[in-house]
Amino acid sequence: MDPIQADVETMPRLYRAVLDLVAELEPVEEGHLDVARMRADAIRTYAAGWSPTQERRLRGLYRQLQAAASAHATSPFPRVRSGPPFPRPRGLRPGS
Repeated sequence: MDPIQADVETMPRLYRAVLDLVAELEPVEEGHLDVARMRADAIRTYAAGWSPTQERRLRGLYRQLQAAASAHATSPFPRVRSGPPFPRPRGLRPGS
């Protein structure tokens, strides 16, 4: 194998594993920007070419996503959605 090129079998499998973890975390981390950013990073990294550097980046994303999935699985508390608990009625302004 040419040391300059990443393994042609490893990169697609690693990319798929990253996207699978993103898909697993998206419903759990609803509205969480880190998951969306990681998906975009994975797409950008995979599209940039298959080099050892890109492979290391995908592996780093995979480790971050695994840590997030593991933290969520072991947390005794469900993630609480940020924002108001209910929408403000229309026509009412704060202080009126």
